[in-house]
Amino acid sequence: TQLTFPMLGIDNDTDDGRCTAVCCSFGNSGVIPLIFAESLFRQSANADYVDQATAFVSLYLVGWSPFFWSFGRSILIRSDTKANGTISFKEKLMVTLKSALPPPVKGVFIGLLIATTPLCRLFLRSSDGNERVPLAVIFNSVANFGRAASPLSLLILVSSLAVGAG
Repeated sequence: TQLTFPMLGIDNDTDDGRCTAVCCSFGNSGVIPLIFAESLFRQSANADYVDQATAFVSLYLVGWSPFFWSFGRSILIRSDTKANGTISFKEKLMVTLKSALPPPVKGVFIGLLIATTPLCRLFLRSSDGNERVPLAVIFNSVANFGRAASPLSLLILVSSLAVGAG
């Protein structure tokens, strides 16, 4: 941004400049790789390729989402300071924690906690599939919403491209 924005006449300190920086940096890095992986590996000889590609993209998104919602958000929203410019250390720490841990980041961390502890037995069956899972209805509902995310994102992307072209 330090090199290209001045050449394009974009000011980093304006709202439009910050929005342009975030849009250029974070783009469609979640949906597009999942769609490409599905279309590239669906007909492959090894059926595990789609699962592996989805797993790799998902691991990337586990790190991307907190980074986007903390760093990207901090680019868009400047932190407010008191009028006299002096705030206590405690207030500064609370503002920093609040900006670093917005709700999507908390959701990622809670999901990792549940997935990596015995709490996952409340949602997922064991490998033999014989035991009853108390919260399987919730897991299945969220999984169905997740399956709809890529097609809906693709529709939004295509419609925004069509509106921009027309």
